[in-house]
Amino acid sequence: MRGKFDRIGILTLMFAVIFSSLFAPLVLFGNGHRGLLGMTLWGIGMGVEESILKAAVAQLVPANNRGSAYGVFNTGYG
Repeated sequence: MRGKFDRIGILTLMFAVIFSSLFAPLVLFGNGHRGLLGMTLWGIGMGVEESILKAAVAQLVPANNRGSAYGVFNTGYG
C-alpha cells in the first residue's frame, strides 16, 4: 500500500509543515482547550514530518549515499 508521500510527493511535506505550524498560537495564546488542540497539532505534525522527511531523503539521495545522507539529516534534525 502506497502512502500519501508516494502519490503526492513533496507537497505532502509542505502541507504537514504549514498544518503543524498552527500549533504555536493555540498553545501560547489560547485557553485550556485551544492549548490541547495546539499540542495535538504539534504531535501530529512531528509524526508526519519525521516519517515524510525520511522518505524524502530516500527519494532525493542515490542509494549508495543514503547512509551518509541519513547521518547528516539526523545530525541537523536532532
